[in-house]
Amino acid sequence: RGIELTEAGRRLREDAQQVLDAAEQALSHAQSAARGVSGRIRLGFATSAVFHAQIAMTLRDYRSRYPQVELAPHESDSPSLVEAVHDGRLDAAFLRLPVETGELQLEKMVDEPMRVVLPVGHRLASCDQIDLAELAGEPLILSPRWTGPALYDAILDTFRQAGIEPLLGQESPQVPTCANMVAGGFGISLVPESICQVRSEGVSYHAIKGLSPQLGIALATRRNPLAPTLRNLILRVRAEHQRHEAAGLAAD
Repeated sequence: RGIELTEAGRRLREDAQQVLDAAEQALSHAQSAARGVSGRIRLGFATSAVFHAQIAMTLRDYRSRYPQVELAPHESDSPSLVEAVHDGRLDAAFLRLPVETGELQLEKMVDEPMRVVLPVGHRLASCDQIDLAELAGEPLILSPRWTGPALYDAILDTFRQAGIEPLLGQESPQVPTCANMVAGGFGISLVPESICQVRSEGVSYHAIKGLSPQLGIALATRRNPLAPTLRNLILRVRAEHQRHEAAGLAAD
């Protein structure tokens, strides 16, 4: 003769269906998180490294593969980023090498040469390559050492290897603003090649004659175990490093 749900039964069925749907959604979210296709990465960037094209390419590739992973960027100086990754306030950070990282794990990404920054009208502004010995006695603009010890020391060592003691001039708040101070007539500077895309009016960029120092960029994370989202990011960094190395060999 048939069976029909009571009003209470219909309400129970609706609520039960919602519970089943929520459980299925929770399971799907958990499976996505386990594969690293969803989640959140708090990602730091050293100020002088954020301009490098390889970082932009790597992050664009990562986001296209894992669009449900939120990347929360944070820009600061390298020592502060190392401390933040150690403390767990950041999950990972792109740093300049060499850098004191303690127990952090580093995934090398790319090396880049340095370039001389000269003001317009400088006696060497027409030269494609410059011997650093020709810059003896000219004020050298650098950002404070505490903001990037590796970059600061590498620049001083580069001058000393050329046989001259650099004349330290006024400091720039950050590496990218060194070019602006050069344009203002405060002196000359050395910057990573990727900074050359900051096309400040009144300056020119030049290769260093002879062996130019190479500055590395690496992704720093805490050691295992790593979240699946971070493992996937490391794989993309590793793939970009291999692609860059292969391109360099092909060019040679």
